[in-house]
Amino acid sequence: MALDLAGSEDGYNNKNFQKVFDWAHANKINITIHAGEDAGSLNIHQALTDCHASRIGHGTHIVEDGQLTKDVIDKQITLEVCLSSNLQTRSVKNIKDHPAVMLLRKNANITLNTDNRLMSDTTLSKEYYLAYKNFDLSQKEITQLIANSFKSAFLPDEVKEMLLEKALKETKQILAS
Repeated sequence: MALDLAGSEDGYNNKNFQKVFDWAHANKINITIHAGEDAGSLNIHQALTDCHASRIGHGTHIVEDGQLTKDVIDKQITLEVCLSSNLQTRSVKNIKDHPAVMLLRKNANITLNTDNRLMSDTTLSKEYYLAYKNFDLSQKEITQLIANSFKSAFLPDEVKEMLLEKALKETKQILAS
């Protein structure tokens, strides 16, 4: 079970939902908060420290705070990157400016996601292609992105391991062709 807070960060403080986050945390419910897409790194810090988030949706502006970036990498906090959405919302001006590949190469737990498929007119395949085309990703990096997604899923470990094994086998076959 998980709780996800999404939507515009502008004018909405995560702490407005503090009681809900505290309750979810006390009841061992996983929490994802979309933070750092249209607000700065302080919003990400608040989501992690005050609101108990174990995953951050977007996190684009994390690079504004070197210590926060280091902590997220060290603790392997998942950053759910949504390239098309980040371009659409102007969180990044140009895909080449997106910090995702730099973070991935520093061993951050980056996953690719669609955010809102309808509004962003995207699919997960399109997001992977966008990353591949613009970031010169190696096969190892593509495989790492896929593995990160399965390892970060809010599922029992045995289910994650089974799904990951299947996904990596299929990925290997696709990349070999």
